Amino acid sequence: MEYTIENQTELYFTVNSTTEILVPSSSELSIYVIIYIIVVFVPIGVVSIVGNAIVVFTIYRYPTLQVVRNYYLGSLAVADFLTGAIAVPGVIMHYVFVRRQFSNANLSDGVTMYVMPLFLFSWASIHNLLLITWDRYCALTQPLSYIGKSTKGRAFKYIAVAWIVSFIPILIPFFWGVERNLTSGIITIKEQANRIRNYICSFYFLIILTIMVKLHMSSYVIARKKEKEIPGTMMLTRQNRPRKGTSELISVELQLKSFITITLVLVVFIMSMTPLTILTYVEYIWDINIPVLVWFFEAIVFASSMVNPFIYACRRRDFRIAFRRTFKCKEAKSNISNSDDFQIVKS
Repeated sequence: MEYTIENQTELYFTVNSTTEILVPSSSELSIYVIIYIIVVFVPIGVVSIVGNAIVVFTIYRYPTLQVVRNYYLGSLAVADFLTGAIAVPGVIMHYVFVRRQFSNANLSDGVTMYVMPLFLFSWASIHNLLLITWDRYCALTQPLSYIGKSTKGRAFKYIAVAWIVSFIPILIPFFWGVERNLTSGIITIKEQANRIRNYICSFYFLIILTIMVKLHMSSYVIARKKEKEIPGTMMLTRQNRPRKGTSELISVELQLKSFITITLVLVVFIMSMTPLTILTYVEYIWDINIPVLVWFFEAIVFASSMVNPFIYACRRRDFRIAFRRTFKCKEAKSNISNSDDFQIVKS
């Protein structure tokens, strides 16, 4: 299989007896690009791999953490882990073999094979976040039916659909601007196809973002409303909980704690993805290209994959205890199953 990249925006696939990658010779690889990769992307890749591997291993190791909402968190951690393990090395190769100079950065050069994993794992993260938000919303609005429906099998089906749908952004360019030479067998993916893909994905991202924000805020409003409806809420203390409505009140408290955790995850997601989405429209509609912003916003997108494990460690007591036990930092004083942030639903 031979890959030939021309003009930094066209990718050719030719079946031959040899395997070779030809890179543009129009510009030399900048030493500043190499330094940028070492300082920014190598740490992002390492932290993403280690942090998310710990999250996945922790959920796998402790049965008390194997509940529906943690399956979605685990799937998100897998996507972030693969971002660090596969997408980061891929984009580094793209920078070295294709972009090569800081001034060459633009959102139209993302058609090469090197960045395809980024689209897959980024969209997998987005779809898993949507599942997490939807799961919390259903737990609050339909608590009785949620307990019966939130099974392990159903959760894995939703996760499978989220991953399958994530392949669509990779396939979009093949439906527009793809040409095949019958004589040489060359398939060309042109820049226009990549533009169409970015337009569609950006619009789709904004739709998902709107849905997640709407569901998330609705969940918070419902949880606050339930908290006010339960007797004794205003007089609640950790040492003296009222007997009447105690279980309901504890459940609402845990939902509110969970809300803060998911809020932090969503804020990181929004802050990392939205700037690049806006920059895409700016470049395509007004033909304004700002290379330094392209480099910066791309780094932020990758950096988001390494942040979530730290959020879980800080906000989720059950994860903190599990992490301590895993690394034997110190003896946990209470069982994970008794964690305050773990007793909402065990399905």
